[in-house]
Amino acid sequence: SAGLQGQASQINYGAAKAGVAAMTIIASLELKRYGVRANCIGPGGATRMVAQAMKIDVKNPEDYTEFENMNPGNSAPGVVWLASDESLHVTGQVLRLVGNNLALYRPWELGEQFFAKDKEGNPQRWDPVDIGQTLNKYVFNTINPGIARLQQR
Repeated sequence: SAGLQGQASQINYGAAKAGVAAMTIIASLELKRYGVRANCIGPGGATRMVAQAMKIDVKNPEDYTEFENMNPGNSAPGVVWLASDESLHVTGQVLRLVGNNLALYRPWELGEQFFAKDKEGNPQRWDPVDIGQTLNKYVFNTINPGIARLQQR
């Protein structure tokens, strides 16, 4: 699931995971009329890939005798539930199952929206300086020093 949250040195892995997540959401929309559901899980645990990166030992599945947070098998109940009749109402979702943690990933969604208008309130094309000022004022809550100097002139 780290690939869905962004991790340095993992651009290829993150892009692939994000692609699968987007494909899941779009497939759920396209296939709904046929009664097909599409969901996916961002699992987590101490796999061989993780162990190599973190320089830790990996256990075989049969070596887990008690609950351990990094057991990759902890994600399996989510797969079972998604395949069951109990989840027939669920589609287009990306679940995160790591250890005893269950979460729902939120897809990209539009945030606050702004519209460029002239002095009379008519729609107009955005100007690059206006974009910076608007985003810095309302989204990033800061003003670029270069823009601040321009405003003082």
